[in-house]
Amino acid sequence: MAKKNSENLPNDFPAEKKSLFKVVIHSFFVVPFIIAIFGVLIFLMLRILTIEPRTAQDYLHDVKIGGTTKRWQGAFELSKILSNPKMIPREERFVNDLISTFEYSEKEKDNRIRIYLALAMGRTKDIRYAATLEKTLKAENDEILTAVIYSLGMINSPTSLEQLLRLFEHESARVRHQVVVALGNYAGNQVQTVLKQALNDPEPNVRWDAAIALAKQKDDSGRRILLDLM
Repeated sequence: MAKKNSENLPNDFPAEKKSLFKVVIHSFFVVPFIIAIFGVLIFLMLRILTIEPRTAQDYLHDVKIGGTTKRWQGAFELSKILSNPKMIPREERFVNDLISTFEYSEKEKDNRIRIYLALAMGRTKDIRYAATLEKTLKAENDEILTAVIYSLGMINSPTSLEQLLRLFEHESARVRHQVVVALGNYAGNQVQTVLKQALNDPEPNVRWDAAIALAKQKDDSGRRILLDLM
């Protein structure tokens, strides 16, 4: 049997044919492969350079006209992007558009859309959203209600305080906990009175956050709770 060299060709293979074989390999396989790789790299570079970052308006548009999955994902991304003060649109048109989209979301079967839209409004800390969120404080769904309470706490509107105080005795520990967190953003004797009452709540998380809220207001009424839970 004839021995083969490193190119897997017999040693007695004619030199001219060896050279021709190399040319064929390079012409039809190696060179096209290299060209294809460079083509893909150039395409990816152009794609990266020309792609534009998505804005709050883009995500709100997804919520309005997208499919079921795209709508809740758009609402989620909107709530994330609006946590960045530099990305918050202040135009009246956007505010009205977000409010109307939130109001329409009441008909949605997927609660995540309404929850993330509420969080999106809250993270703007724009008082123009407060009235719309206050209307939702009668929501029966605890997840939606807690998102609305959290958002009102971030907006910190004086008009919301009285309604938040009334929710302190809600039957759901989850709701009471979020009320305490929201009240932590307010000040005043009425708020401190409710927070001190929350120190005796049967739910540990409610007691803990009430103690933290009081501590932020330089009130050490919850000192023992903080020490016990640390």
